[in-house]
Amino acid sequence: MRLTVLCLVLVGAAPLGRAQGGWLDNLRWALDLSSRAVHATGMDGAGFQSVVGLDLHKVVSAPDGDIGTLVAQLYLTRVDGLPATPGVFDDSHDAQLIFRILNFNFTRWGGRGVNFRVGHYEVPYGLEQIQETNGTLRQYLSPANLGLKADWGVSLNGQLPRLEYEVGWSRGSGNEIHDVDGNYVVAGRVGVPREENLVLGLSALKAQMIGGVERVRYGMDMRLALPRFEFLAEMSGGEDDDGSITNGLVELNTHSADERSMAWAQMRSLTAEPGTSDRVRSGVLGAAHRLSNGLTLSAQWTHEFEDDKEDLLLFQVRKRF
Repeated sequence: MRLTVLCLVLVGAAPLGRAQGGWLDNLRWALDLSSRAVHATGMDGAGFQSVVGLDLHKVVSAPDGDIGTLVAQLYLTRVDGLPATPGVFDDSHDAQLIFRILNFNFTRWGGRGVNFRVGHYEVPYGLEQIQETNGTLRQYLSPANLGLKADWGVSLNGQLPRLEYEVGWSRGSGNEIHDVDGNYVVAGRVGVPREENLVLGLSALKAQMIGGVERVRYGMDMRLALPRFEFLAEMSGGEDDDGSITNGLVELNTHSADERSMAWAQMRSLTAEPGTSDRVRSGVLGAAHRLSNGLTLSAQWTHEFEDDKEDLLLFQVRKRF
């Protein structure tokens, strides 16, 4: 963490990199540094997550047109004493290379509404499909609802005049490249193009997860963009094995006129145990402010309404250059 904070202090603002010449044409890159402190009520001190990442974006072209787009987001991530350590780490003090995104999308036939993606991509389901949340405190339901956010696999995707879609098969291994217990995920989403002010989407998923859990989900999502405000919602129903599940989220967020500042409020409701009526309900308040090019401070508070649950306070400093 100390190294990351030192880098954030020493590095000035710099624009997104762009390489020139030969195969480097159209290659854009950014270095991403962040430090996050997480404190749970009843916890002595705080846990930390420190990240050093590289983002690459490359359009591969031929004389007669584009072939496809390569996106790579590779992040060396260190955790120390978090209240809940993500399963990708071996213990509470560990570092791992995280593949947020690493895929190539063949867009040769994009004009016909058909692209082919291969690699590590976000599972096409719900709001995560249309909202960019990687590296931010503001998150949606995919990890809690589906069991993972991104996975290794293949998909068909594209945009038609009034619809966009993606449907894929993936290994159910999350960050791991190798097969894990015969897991798999089949998921897809179809919706109004994300550029519209009102976006509606339908999603479905069938999967075998860690421990052999059979998971089925059907979902709806919505985003309504108004001047300075957005309203978002996601609802899912389905089963884990034979137990019924209903999960949902609503969010209201607002931007400053210059889009340097943002605040959001969420309400979440999750099934505590499959097949029961027990719920885990929580509220989230968060804010982010961009101090300069690429340097952003953000904070978030999560409160679970059950009496025996802990509040979470998060603070993050992030620099992209």
